[in-house]
Amino acid sequence: MNKSTRTTRQRQVILDQLCALSTHPTADELYHLVRQEPPHISLGTVYRNLELLSDQGLIQCLELSGHQRRYDGN
Repeated sequence: MNKSTRTTRQRQVILDQLCALSTHPTADELYHLVRQEPPHISLGTVYRNLELLSDQGLIQCLELSGHQRRYDGN
């Protein structure tokens, strides 16, 4: 991760789960997977962290016309 961005437990869980998948989940799909680990994680937290990880180049945001964004951790 970038030096200016603190690595939080929630952010690491999101990144680990996304990298473990062979599919390209939406933020909602990923939320349902990661909320099992830190149970108090919110959907907003997942969206914010996906945006941050994408901006840092650690994951890819796949924007298909007319569809929800999907994310790739590989």
